[in-house]
Amino acid sequence: MNANAMELIQQVQALGVELKTDGHRILARPKHALPPELRRALLAHKEDVIAALYADEPVDIEVSEVEEALAATRQLHELYASACLELAQHLGFPSVQYKQGHSTLQGEVLWRKFLDRAPLAELRNHVLPALRTLVNAITPPEP
Repeated sequence: MNANAMELIQQVQALGVELKTDGHRILARPKHALPPELRRALLAHKEDVIAALYADEPVDIEVSEVEEALAATRQLHELYASACLELAQHLGFPSVQYKQGHSTLQGEVLWRKFLDRAPLAELRNHVLPALRTLVNAITPPEP
């Protein structure tokens, strides 16, 4: 950690100014209590100050919250993979281009392997919509 950044943070805090970061900016409260020379110094050492502020932030998250989020993500992945598998099966497990330069391989085994490994966002945003488009193209609309 940069000593200059830490010194600046300590000088600012000594004035009663709280520093935070959103990862891109340095946020000072109250703004009016920050002298112009300190503001310029903070900007001159912006990356180091942001890194120092992140290092001092306590991580306020419980392991159980992370586990719950992971479980929910896995469940969503299973739902999207299942929907994709059902549509691929309906189509005979074809090779499908789901975005520019990306295609699945043909056949049930390869589809299953692909769906197990594909990221949730890929399934949700590209594969399932591509499969729906193909199914809609071959399925006549209901009266």
